[in-house]
Amino acid sequence: MKTKFLFWTCVIFLFLISCENDDENINQDEEINLKQIKISLVLPNGSTINPNDLTVSTILTEDANVNNSVATVETFDDHATELTFATNSAGNIVLLGYFNPNNTENLTLNSETTAIALIMLHPWTMDLSVEGKEDAISKIKNLPEFNTFKNLVESSIISGNLDPLSATEIINKVATIQVDIFSRFTEYKDPLHFDVDNPKITIKNEKSSTAYGIGLYDSNNTYIKHELLDGIEKFQSTIDLISQNIFNTSGEYSTTSFTTPSNNGNYKLIAKSGLSFDNSKENIVARDENLRILLANAIGLFSTKLKAIVRLRNGVCISEITSLMLNFAQFNDNVLQKYANHQIDGYQFTKQFLLFSIIKYVDIIGVINRCGTNYNVKGTPFLSIMKKLELFSKLESAYNGSAHLTDWIQYDREIEVCFSKNDNQVNSCTPNFSGTWKIQIVTNNCQQMNNYEIEIGSHFQSNGDDYFSLNSISGCYNTAGSWLMYKNNMVTLKIYGMCGGGIYPDTLIFNSVSYNQAENYYYGTFTYESGGYGTYGSEINCSGNMKFVKL
Repeated sequence: MKTKFLFWTCVIFLFLISCENDDENINQDEEINLKQIKISLVLPNGSTINPNDLTVSTILTEDANVNNSVATVETFDDHATELTFATNSAGNIVLLGYFNPNNTENLTLNSETTAIALIMLHPWTMDLSVEGKEDAISKIKNLPEFNTFKNLVESSIISGNLDPLSATEIINKVATIQVDIFSRFTEYKDPLHFDVDNPKITIKNEKSSTAYGIGLYDSNNTYIKHELLDGIEKFQSTIDLISQNIFNTSGEYSTTSFTTPSNNGNYKLIAKSGLSFDNSKENIVARDENLRILLANAIGLFSTKLKAIVRLRNGVCISEITSLMLNFAQFNDNVLQKYANHQIDGYQFTKQFLLFSIIKYVDIIGVINRCGTNYNVKGTPFLSIMKKLELFSKLESAYNGSAHLTDWIQYDREIEVCFSKNDNQVNSCTPNFSGTWKIQIVTNNCQQMNNYEIEIGSHFQSNGDDYFSLNSISGCYNTAGSWLMYKNNMVTLKIYGMCGGGIYPDTLIFNSVSYNQAENYYYGTFTYESGGYGTYGSEINCSGNMKFVKL
């Protein structure tokens, strides 16, 4: 039996997948189909729990009564991944499981579905599509340690523990299994592409799931206008892609554009991700959007349909949502600023968000329900899942690898592009690299690496790219074959030499990933390759992080 409601779509919150680029054109009166399904409870042999003493909940049903081990609950009628669970009189979860409403009329909750759901109830699943979550469920059941974990869940339920799924041995085992599943992290760079032309300037987000605000300024730093550039949608369609760090995308990059200023002069485009903590309009619009993504992704852990609904940006309650998430940004002595300054990592940041959600769950649910009509998300199931999520969130690397959190902290928080307008001609501004620069090694696994000073020479172009010759390099490197390239606001540096008179060349290549305008340095990664038989007597390949600093 299906019930249809009209839902005034709203924005709500943030954690991974970005919304469509044309949200503004979505009809606010979106038709939402709901359905009822039967939930059967099967407790392990030896359990003294009477299934009829339990109640069953979804995000839309709170504490449905159980008769003859069966309860009826309401859920979204869509291709989605939803969570349902059974609780005892103490309010503790005993059984739970995921399901797809599109192909489910009857669902059984047992120790197997519970064990699977406990492993899935963690931010590493945020990057999985509906198909990805279904693939994960299948793969989890085939893990070598799964049967042992399932038996552990059964034993805890049989023990009569009032909170059987919070036993220490279960929490520790979940963390162990998650470590086996999840192992990925990689560096990204150059997320945005700027196409500055006349009569139109186009900015494309090619890599980041983080939204950016783009501000246009003249040479006197006078604000002209700003636009929001959406993050791209990233998801993983199979669990195997997690370890390979491979994301699928919707196939389209996010873009925004400006009309090229009519007056001649120099201008600049400043992209900010919301972590600049200034009052610029481009930073504020990006901060608010990225904060909203956070809650939406957390909601997606137990209802992908609700996540899709609340991510729409044209809802009537957007100001309430933004206000609520700004409260979170200032939570516990400005938790967002601590995250931006690397005082806490993604794991600690998200744990703080879960704590905030538990404390403020009444406000969160209130905002969600004010976004629609004839629609009622239940507060108690939301709180129960948030508490379990907080309890089982032990795997730190999974937080730091979530697409949105990773992109937000590792991509540049500010990107600046300068261009000049002269009648119909529009050209990019090339920075002045003249003078002495220094390589400062920050971290490396190359004990022999030193800091070098480089004198930048003349500017030339090749295939449309800007290059600079190197007049001198301290140490054993020479200028022949060495160069600096400037492209898309970043630099690539190659220094090439015959260290120690060896017969094979040594090469250092530096690729910047960010620019600190205040201190005038580029930060990034380097690789060092020694050809052997030189200063160090053998072939050496190593890498690390470094700064390229103007002296």
